[in-house]
Amino acid sequence: MGKSFTPQASIIIPAYNAADTIADQLDALCQQVDAPEFEVIVADNGSTDNLRGAVEPFKQKLNVRVIDASAKKGQSFARNLAVWEAQTNFILSCDADDIVGEHWVNKIYQHISTSDCQVATPTAVFYPHLGETGPHKYSGNIPTEPHISLGYKIFAPTSSTGYRRSTFIEIGGMDETYNRGCEDIDFSWRMVESGRSLVWEQEAVLFYRARNEEKDLFVQFFRYAREDILLWKRLKDRGVHLPTFSFAKVCKRALAVLRRYPKKHTRGDLIDYAKRIGTLSGYVQYRILRQKSKPIFLQESISTISE
Repeated sequence: MGKSFTPQASIIIPAYNAADTIADQLDALCQQVDAPEFEVIVADNGSTDNLRGAVEPFKQKLNVRVIDASAKKGQSFARNLAVWEAQTNFILSCDADDIVGEHWVNKIYQHISTSDCQVATPTAVFYPHLGETGPHKYSGNIPTEPHISLGYKIFAPTSSTGYRRSTFIEIGGMDETYNRGCEDIDFSWRMVESGRSLVWEQEAVLFYRARNEEKDLFVQFFRYAREDILLWKRLKDRGVHLPTFSFAKVCKRALAVLRRYPKKHTRGDLIDYAKRIGTLSGYVQYRILRQKSKPIFLQESISTISE
């Protein structure tokens, strides 16, 4: 039997084939300092590895459960379902392949338990292939200000944030039409548009596990750039008009990759190439072909799988 108590906060972790990394995150949650009682909800988005087996040992230390979130693919659906299933009104969100700092739960909970807001925290990137292991061995600097997107507004990544369940449901939760990119930005901006504040908590550090394989890194930033175009379109639909490139310029920048891509390239080069091609893909999908013209929010999604 695991720990038995009435939780004051709910930690949600969407997971897909994260058996190799989730133990680090759950172990970090076991080490929290001055934290309120909390439950942990792992939303399994159709894993084919031994995710449940990796979670099982922690049931002796944490109030943790795995829920089936395989009805729809995507982190946004998994987060929506996890929030829907939460027992408390105070939600803290993190990912299965990162590691939260020891004051993460306490510091975020202090904000959301006293104010209807969203919390943004520092994201410290660590590189396992360089021997870094997150909070126990980290050589970089801790950021001191929030991320900003499209040169427009700050936002809180879903990998490290907190908010109230009632507010999350009220504004529709995560828009599930985003494909592994920008759903957190869209959510933060809708929070602010609804009149809530986005607050910064310097002491709730999240250690973000960097991708090492070039393919994984390329796909990650390709998706971010592609979904930036959908985000731009969603903002336009809400009456916010931001500057954008012409299609000719987007094509020119993407095609330049073919002649500029060297056999030897830096991590920064690879990210730049991924963004250029991702932007072109998004331009074609969302501006020319007009795919995903309508958002899909929490209530619609939950009602669909409940039918």
